Amino acid sequence: MFLSTVASQNPNSINQSAVLKAVKHGLGIPEAALSFVITPLIDVGGQSLVGFAETSRGLEKFKNEGDVFVVKAACLDMALWKIGGAAVALRLVQVANTQHELSRALGVLSDGLRNSWQNSEDMERLRGYEILADILRNKAQLINVTGFETLFEFLGLNFRFSE
Repeated sequence: MFLSTVASQNPNSINQSAVLKAVKHGLGIPEAALSFVITPLIDVGGQSLVGFAETSRGLEKFKNEGDVFVVKAACLDMALWKIGGAAVALRLVQVANTQHELSRALGVLSDGLRNSWQNSEDMERLRGYEILADILRNKAQLINVTGFETLFEFLGLNFRFSE
């Protein structure tokens, strides 16, 4: 986000920007409206979640058991590597049954390999490019324009910008 671009186009619009208002004044939700806020002081022990919650009475300790778990955000390539690497993305391509599913699966594969040397090496080790070619040969009727763009971008060709 470049707020300077907004300001250069219309100097008065920078004060009207929703992003700038949120940064300066918050989201507009009063603290009294919040019933439960988890702080970064969470400790996971076994199957239970133990931590501190900020309530209207102050900081209170809580313990919750059951279907509550901590989720740590990770980028796609690292998450893909942790759950199985390139084989997972190849499986997504293999089970795709519609044009939309196939183009999305190709996007996941491309994004997962683009910035991760681990996934890229895994793809080579598995002979994944040969497997991908075989899968796509059998699904040729499902490849739409978006799928072709993803494949060409994956190969280093970009038809949106002529050179």
